[in-house]
Amino acid sequence: PGLALSLALLNADASHPHPHAALGSVCAVEAARFLLLARGEPARLIRHLLAHLERIVAEGEGAPHSAEFSAHLASLDAIAPDPKHAYRRLVTGSAWGVPCDAMLTAGAVLFVLKWWAHDPPRVLTECCLLGGDVDSVAAVALGISLGLAPHLSALPPPLYAPLSDVPRIEAAAALLHEVIALHPTLPPDA
Repeated sequence: PGLALSLALLNADASHPHPHAALGSVCAVEAARFLLLARGEPARLIRHLLAHLERIVAEGEGAPHSAEFSAHLASLDAIAPDPKHAYRRLVTGSAWGVPCDAMLTAGAVLFVLKWWAHDPPRVLTECCLLGGDVDSVAAVALGISLGLAPHLSALPPPLYAPLSDVPRIEAAAALLHEVIALHPTLPPDA
């Protein structure tokens, strides 16, 4: 986790030197670790990340503290999908979709993964239906969701068939799954 945290902070600082960008990057890395390596339960994802952020800030590991960021994640953990899709506006904070804001983007990613991590087509659908910063939200959420899937065919073929190097992508995905299978399950809070 020390190296992962350092790389997450370096990544955020290189592109968006803002505390919310740093926390969003940390959340993306920890969400992947929690779901893929610790095999954590998606329903616990946001609560886990809140505890993780509190721990790394308390231990002085270099992550910034943001009460606003933590409050936003906590508010998302209390929202559930509803048949009329009112949750979409609550998640995005806007009628126009997810603004280009690291805190809201990270929150949207985590919300989608909490509810649909094991269903890559639904992850992609929900990311698109949230609107706004869809490319960022979908890239992170779908990447993690596909890491949980057995192979690229978890998506409908029209979504990946036009890619220029499907066999290479499938080989990389298979290698990732081999590495994950060989890796001992980490405790969720390691």
